[in-house]
Amino acid sequence: MTDFKIKKGLDIPLEGRADTDMVDVPYPKSVALYPNEFHINRPKFFVKEGAAVRAGTPLFYFKHAPDVKYVSPVSGTLSKIHYGEQRKVLAVEIMTDEKKECESFGPKTSADLRKMNREDVVQFLKDSGLLMFLRERPFDRVPTCARLPKSIFVNAMNTEPNAADQGWVLKDSLGDLQLGVDLLKKLTDGKIHVCISANNPNSKVFSSLKDVENHTFSGPHPAGLVSTHIHRVDPINKGECVWYLKAMHLANLGKSLRLGYFCAQWVVALCGTGVKDGERKYYRTYLGAKVNDIVKKRIREGHQRVISGTVLSGRNIGLDGFLNFYETTISVIHEGNYREFMGWALPGIQQYSASSRVFLSSIISKSKRFDLNTNKHGGHRTIVWTDVYDNVVPLDIYTNFLVKAILAGDIEEAEQLGILEVAPEDFALATFICPSKTEVSDIIREGLETIEKEGD
Repeated sequence: MTDFKIKKGLDIPLEGRADTDMVDVPYPKSVALYPNEFHINRPKFFVKEGAAVRAGTPLFYFKHAPDVKYVSPVSGTLSKIHYGEQRKVLAVEIMTDEKKECESFGPKTSADLRKMNREDVVQFLKDSGLLMFLRERPFDRVPTCARLPKSIFVNAMNTEPNAADQGWVLKDSLGDLQLGVDLLKKLTDGKIHVCISANNPNSKVFSSLKDVENHTFSGPHPAGLVSTHIHRVDPINKGECVWYLKAMHLANLGKSLRLGYFCAQWVVALCGTGVKDGERKYYRTYLGAKVNDIVKKRIREGHQRVISGTVLSGRNIGLDGFLNFYETTISVIHEGNYREFMGWALPGIQQYSASSRVFLSSIISKSKRFDLNTNKHGGHRTIVWTDVYDNVVPLDIYTNFLVKAILAGDIEEAEQLGILEVAPEDFALATFICPSKTEVSDIIREGLETIEKEGD
C-alpha cells in the first residue's frame, strides 16, 4: 500500500451533508440517459419512440464504435427522444412498467471469468452494455476498446463538498466488488489500482479486495479525484490510456455479473441546505431516475437549484431533470438571484472567502461551515494573471498557460501542456476561486471536445 499526501487544494466548508440513513424510494415512473455523458457525437438508435424495451435492451450506439451498445436501465417504453438545437439528442427517456423484465446474459462467477479470454470478455461487455460503467482517459469517455488500458483505477473516495460516502454505501458489497475486480483483471496486463481515503474508517471494505494494489490519499480536495490518482500512481504517456470507474459502479458491475442481467439499482446522497432538515439522507433508486421522484416534498420552499452531482462539478438539471449516469450525489442549494445591500462593505461574518481574508469569517473560526448559494458576487471580467489556480490544482499542469492555449485555438500547445491528462472536474476549484469569474472547467471541456472531434 502506498500513501499519498496532497498539499495543494481546498476543502469548501459547506453545510448540508447527508446523514448515514438509507431510504428506499418508490420505483421511478421514468428514467433517462444523457448520450453526451458517454460521447460527444450523435447517437444512432436501435429502437424508435414507442418501442417496448427491457432492462439491458440496446437503445443506441455511436458511429465511431458501432459494436458498443448503450442499453436501457429499466423495462418499459421508449417514450421520448429529447432533441435540442440542430437535432442534437439531449436525452432518451423511458417510461417504466411494473414488469421489470430484463435481457438475461446468464450469471457469471469468478470461475466462469477465468475460462474466458480477453477478447471474449471485451465482446461480452460491449454486448451487455456493462461497458457503460467504465470510462477512459484521455477524454473521459466510455472506452471503445480500440486499445486496452495499461492499468485500471477504481476510485473509492470523493473529497468534493458533501459527496456521497462510497465506503458506507458499499460496506456489505465485498462479494460484488471482488467479482467486478475479477472481470477487470481480464482487461489489462497492468495493475488494478484501488484508491481510498486515508481518513475514512468506512474504507475498510476496499482494503479486503484481492488482486489489487491499494493506495491511500489524504489532504484537501482534489485528493479524491481520479486525475490526482492517475498523476501520482501511473501517469499517462503519449499513446497510452487508462480506464477507471467509481467503486459504486464496480459494485454494480459485479452485481450484474452475479445476477445475469444489467443491474441499475443505485444509491444517491441527497444533500445541501436547500433540503429540509431530517431529509438529507441516502436514497436507494435507479440509474437515470427522475430527480423529482426523489426530492419531491423534501426540498425547502423558494428558489432552489437542483444539481445532479456536487456543487463543484455537477449539472444544474432542475426538478424535471434526471440523475446523471455517473453521479452519486444530488445537491440542492439556494438560488442567489438577489443583491445584498452593501454586501461589499459588511464585515462578512456569514460570508466565505477562499483566496483572501477580506471577510471577518476567515479568521473567526476555522471549523465554521457556510450556507453558500449560487451568487457569484460579481460578473465575468478580464482574466487576471495570478497564482490562484496553481494553489488549488495539484497536478503538474500550468493552468494559466493551458487556458490561454485553448482560448487561442492552439491545440498542439494545449496537448503539450497536458490537456489529455485531465478532465473538466479537475478545474472546478479553479472556477470556484477565480477572481475573474471565468468558467475554467468549461474552457477545458471545449478544448477536449475540439481535440476529440479532430480525432474522429
